[in-house]
Amino acid sequence: MNITDYENCEIQLINAIAFFEKKQDLENLSKAYSLKSTLHGRMGENLEHDKFLIKAYHISKQSGNKELLINNLINNLINLSYSFDKNDLSQAKKYLNELQKNMAYFDRENFYYFYQNSGGYYKNLGKYDLSLDFYQKAKSIADKRNMLDSKATILMLIGNIYRSKGDLKLAEKYALESYLFSKNNHFPYETSEALVELIAVYQEKKDFKKAFFYQKELNEISNNILNIEKVNKVKAVEKKLDNYKNQQILEGKNLRIQQVKLKNEKIEAKSYFLTLILLFSFVLIGIITIVFIRSRKLNKIIRKQKHVVEEKNREITDSINYAKRIQSAILPQPKLVKEYFKDSFILYKPKDIVAGDFYWFEVIDDLIFFAAADCTGHGVPGALVSVVCHNALNRSVKEFKLKKPSDILNKTREIVISEFEKSDEDVKDGMDISLCAIDLKTNFLNWSGAHNPLWVLRKNNNGLNEIIETKADKQPIGKFSHEKPFTNHEIQLFENDEIYISTDGFQDQFGGEKGKKFKANQLKELLIGNAQKSMLEKFQFLDKIFDNWKGNLDQVDDVCIIGVRI
Repeated sequence: MNITDYENCEIQLINAIAFFEKKQDLENLSKAYSLKSTLHGRMGENLEHDKFLIKAYHISKQSGNKELLINNLINNLINLSYSFDKNDLSQAKKYLNELQKNMAYFDRENFYYFYQNSGGYYKNLGKYDLSLDFYQKAKSIADKRNMLDSKATILMLIGNIYRSKGDLKLAEKYALESYLFSKNNHFPYETSEALVELIAVYQEKKDFKKAFFYQKELNEISNNILNIEKVNKVKAVEKKLDNYKNQQILEGKNLRIQQVKLKNEKIEAKSYFLTLILLFSFVLIGIITIVFIRSRKLNKIIRKQKHVVEEKNREITDSINYAKRIQSAILPQPKLVKEYFKDSFILYKPKDIVAGDFYWFEVIDDLIFFAAADCTGHGVPGALVSVVCHNALNRSVKEFKLKKPSDILNKTREIVISEFEKSDEDVKDGMDISLCAIDLKTNFLNWSGAHNPLWVLRKNNNGLNEIIETKADKQPIGKFSHEKPFTNHEIQLFENDEIYISTDGFQDQFGGEKGKKFKANQLKELLIGNAQKSMLEKFQFLDKIFDNWKGNLDQVDDVCIIGVRI
């Protein structure tokens, strides 16, 4: 709601509320009260802001509209998230619990606000690490969904957490990033919030020169945001409306006194009234004729614009579908994989038409290489990164003749960074990967991973199935501040051992009755519990499990799981 004329907004909202109350339109009545709350909040009237916000929340509960209820719950949480009052925190916990029960109705922006407000709640309890974890989840969604104003806010909140923890260096970094991002994107309210945090950091650092510098800018922005003259106009309008209502009551009394006199005048007025109706009818017919002619012209323009938009959408979709054909061309054909691994499967489910995840397969001499890779992002941006990373893997084994997985990942990282450094911008994209190299003659496996682990399913000494997990190095293929050589792991495989490598899309999917993540442990339990099935049956089973778990929710990320039985 971009409020630039408080007076006009107030008049329109009062009229809208009266109309929706008369019509018993609870959904629009709740929205009108929510907007009225925002208006008073922007004018600095916090008590009025809270009153109308709570009213909007209770009306939304009566309406039965889940999406409206969720939005009002989130608005109430935003209002409470900065308070240290224990009663407010108790109320915030109530709202959080109610939101959690309705997570099945969330869209991606709802998840952002749920994480942001959860972070605010735990911050106010002094649980800073837990708060920071929620804030980072919110930031990840804001980045992926391009929620610019939300990104500005969450950067400031992360900086606030680091200041609360006493880490003034990181506090300054995030507060400054929030300020610059807000200012460059012309978000005055978010800029003022970032400046408040930045000033607090410099005060704690005893850098009063910088604190004073940013305080001057904050004063200028605050004067622009809160125009006192406009606030007074709104109050004057409310007073005029009250006077108008009182005047109407008084006039009503006078009207009853004059009813007898008016009754005698009705006969004379009747002919005059009929004349007015006739004149009005001619005018109305003229207006309808003009509107009809203009509407035909307008409909023609709209149809033309619709055709242009549809054509552009078709061109964009055709381009993306062509990109999919290009990306599919770099993926190994299933029959090639089956030639070497007869009992195997690849579960590959892109979130969009093209994907940031990809799988890779090469045969060099007696070694069979295969990998599951997760590039930064998904959709078209992720697909572009995947082409760069796929090419780097190919060069590492074909051009540089590398065979040890750790050496391949080291060289791949070097190539990827080199490619992105050609850009004028600082590109930090890359990939997580799990890379295997198997010698089928000896059943000897070499493996290395960036973030993504290796699972080996086999029977233990007691005859029970278990998963042996080998953890990956906590660093990506790409720019990283604490870069180190990747670790190579050597594993002797046995007959009927099963190898699983994957990206994180399956376990990160939200769904189920409570709208929670699937998680890695639940995926492990599924694999162990269905060890007797063939790899084809496991593929069909996992595919069905994923779709049932996701239900009506959006797919969160690309999915790639590779399973191989020795």
